[in-house]
Amino acid sequence: MFEGLAGIVGLGTDSAADSSDAADSSDSPSEPADGISTASGDGATDPNESTDDSNSDRRDVSNEDAGAIVQSLLDGLEYPIHVVDDEGYITRVNRECLDLFEKTEEDLIGVCLFDLDEADNSVMKEVLRTGEPVKNLEETVEVKSGTVPVSRSVLPLFDADGEITGAFEINRDISERTELERREQLLESYQETVVAELQGSLTELSEGNLTVEPTIPEPPERFEAIDNVYRRFDGMATDLRTAVESLRDVLRRARAQSDELDAIGQQTWSATSEATDAIADINASSDEVAANAERQADLAGQAERNVSDLSASIQQITVTVQQMDDLSAEAAEQAEAGTETARDAIDSIDSASEASERNMEMIASLEAQTETIDEMTDMIADIADQTNLLALNANIEAARADGDGAGFQVVANEVKELAEESKAAVEEISESLDELKAGIPETADTVEESNRQVEAGGGVRTRRGSLDRQRGGQRRDTGDRGRHRPAGRRGRAGRRRLRGAH
Repeated sequence: MFEGLAGIVGLGTDSAADSSDAADSSDSPSEPADGISTASGDGATDPNESTDDSNSDRRDVSNEDAGAIVQSLLDGLEYPIHVVDDEGYITRVNRECLDLFEKTEEDLIGVCLFDLDEADNSVMKEVLRTGEPVKNLEETVEVKSGTVPVSRSVLPLFDADGEITGAFEINRDISERTELERREQLLESYQETVVAELQGSLTELSEGNLTVEPTIPEPPERFEAIDNVYRRFDGMATDLRTAVESLRDVLRRARAQSDELDAIGQQTWSATSEATDAIADINASSDEVAANAERQADLAGQAERNVSDLSASIQQITVTVQQMDDLSAEAAEQAEAGTETARDAIDSIDSASEASERNMEMIASLEAQTETIDEMTDMIADIADQTNLLALNANIEAARADGDGAGFQVVANEVKELAEESKAAVEEISESLDELKAGIPETADTVEESNRQVEAGGGVRTRRGSLDRQRGGQRRDTGDRGRHRPAGRRGRAGRRRLRGAH
């Protein structure tokens, strides 16, 4: 392209030179052919003179047309171009050149390029001197508005004889390309910085530093490409920070679980020790429960024997009372029969009195036995409460021992059921004794009333008085026992409730 353009520009330059040569030849006189002078005399006109003038005019028109064509071509190009002659004077410029250098045609046409300081014009001097072109030399030019980066190409112009007649220079504004290159360099440098930052964070993380906070520095300038890079790397840094935070959370949870497992281990060891102690306590408690159960069985057997004895005594009293009824009836019949049988009646009354005395003695003995049985039932109830408490303690120890105390828990439950059954049986015996003791005073009163009637019928005052005193003392003893006994039972029941609460 440069060579073709140089030909076009050279055409315009050659035309201008031809025009100058023609003007020079028209000023000098014509010489005749073959060295003969052809000067005319007497006002004669040379026939070749009009022909030379016509050719000169045609050459002038042709040169003007060529110059206009070259200027039109230069103005149509998008690159700034100026043309100089062989001495460096500017002969042509296009509009792009005027815009680039912020000049007018009057400022440049006819001015020596070497007198201008907007650019390094030594390149043009070298091209005019050597005739060697210079292409795509990147430099800067200084104009009023600032520094403009350009790509300079200077090509020489030659005439038909190969002599340098001038040169033309193309200055392409490469501001956009330079800016792009600068931005590319800035972007590359920024990427290297960001990658180094991330690499450093990853290195610290790989070495176990979980306090690292990956961050991306702000770009030194803001344009689309670097903003996109910043967003991408900032997203990567955010993801890395999230991953580090997640790793921290995982490690915190792992540390908490480790501490929890350690605490569980300590608790397990403590529970094992406690279970061992509990098993030993259960063994001791089981032995004690077995001993108490054996004592309770002995006491229950003794209570059963006492109840049997009490039943026999009650039956004997019943028989005696029946005999008294029979004797009283017989005495009454004898009294009604008359005085003839009085002695027999008195004897019968004496026998009845003796029988009554024996009955009172038996009643007193029965009361003493019921007191003994009542004390035994209280003792059995206390043992049942204690056994029940031991069974409860055994159940607690068995529960603390988990699976190792299952057998002890079964035994403790059976002992507890046996204790509750024994306690229920004792309560039934106590109720029976209460009913029996409630009937003893009534029986004593009945016997006493029978003795009074017998004494009234027979007139045996001395024996009756003695019997009255004896029966009165026994009745007071029986009444006192009846009044004090329930209070004692209530006190024992209160003690049992107190022990149960503990």
